[in-house]
Amino acid sequence: DLHPVYQSTKLAIEWAERFDKEIVKVQHHHAHIASVMVEKRIDPHENVIGIAIDGVGLGSDGMIWGGEILLANYDSFQRIGHLEYQPMPSGDLATIYPLRMLIGILSKKMEWLEIKAVLEKLGLIKYFKYGLKEAEISYKLSKKPDTILTSSIGRIMDAFSALLKICFKRTYEGEPAMKLEALASKWDGPTEIFDVKIKNEKDMKIIKTSDMMLEAVERIYQNDKREKVAKSVLATLGYSLAKIAVEEADRRGISKIVVSGGAAVNSILVKSIKDFAREKGLTVLIPNRLPAGDGGVAVGQAIIGAFKNGVEE
Repeated sequence: DLHPVYQSTKLAIEWAERFDKEIVKVQHHHAHIASVMVEKRIDPHENVIGIAIDGVGLGSDGMIWGGEILLANYDSFQRIGHLEYQPMPSGDLATIYPLRMLIGILSKKMEWLEIKAVLEKLGLIKYFKYGLKEAEISYKLSKKPDTILTSSIGRIMDAFSALLKICFKRTYEGEPAMKLEALASKWDGPTEIFDVKIKNEKDMKIIKTSDMMLEAVERIYQNDKREKVAKSVLATLGYSLAKIAVEEADRRGISKIVVSGGAAVNSILVKSIKDFAREKGLTVLIPNRLPAGDGGVAVGQAIIGAFKNGVEE
């Protein structure tokens, strides 16, 4: 894996030195997409549009990725869209305490006193371990130029989970996102898609998740049911990713959209992607023999490594 601190990467480096072999570093989300291409026996020279959705993966720009639209084949990839970068105040601690991630996202659109008012109105301050002071420190960290940034859909779902008072501390992998999905599944009324903004920035399509957060806050102010807001959030994320993927597939004459990553097990998210893509006549492929999460990523790494060394059969 491209990430230098993964245990698998450290082991690979150790073995490469021991056996005098070359290291091939593979971008995490490229590997996710390639693993599905292997499972579905996609032709080695065919391009796909990949939607890679998970919690953490080191990007080729040094940022933390996790909500990506890629033009990919076995040999290479090009990033063509992603979720908006959001600050992670206190770094990895923001993955454990979702309220910190919520503050980070709100800080893109609000000053501290505005955020404080939101927290007070929604009764969220008491859920910070260290109260209002922790929230204010999280805001200040979010505004620092050296704060870690992420496009991870996992961190976005964490923040919405905190906003909706579902989960305030992650005690196991994926807990906030899974509880968000569980709440959303309770809504059996019509699913509303938020009016999400997708901006073109330097030939990269960016899904503005900060605007989604503001919309969700407004819906809560209007006393929308929590389960309705949760379902709209997940459906809107899926719709937004699919919209970019479909547009790029159509523009490039590509017929297949591949979805993988840890969040590809979220049924509401995946259904939203499938529904939009199939309306446009595109095939959506998700893994069913290999794990969608990191349990299947090694297959993608192996095939990409093989192709980089000239093996095509």
